[in-house]
Amino acid sequence: VGTALFSYIKIRERQLLIEKKILFFQDIIQKTILHVQKNKIHGLIGVSEVNNCVTTLTVLSQKIRDINVIDAPISEKAQTINNNLFVGSTSELQKVIENMKNGGSAV
Repeated sequence: VGTALFSYIKIRERQLLIEKKILFFQDIIQKTILHVQKNKIHGLIGVSEVNNCVTTLTVLSQKIRDINVIDAPISEKAQTINNNLFVGSTSELQKVIENMKNGGSAV
């Protein structure tokens, strides 16, 4: 019984860690959207750049929400995050950010 309880505690600790990371990423996405909208209001970026950024962030946010921590093994969830969340979307977002830093268009 002690070993089973210990295993359950370890699994639950990992689940809580993943849930905490999900909340962290959701918070970053929300703050980024607000920051982009503020920059639009100040005339630093255009409507097209805002739309592209918000669309990309919304997709990322949905992928994060789709992660169900309880139903799958921890290693599978970690792989899901790596495969679906960051591949492609991150490179697109990085291009937007780099172009904006350089004073160019986000598209």
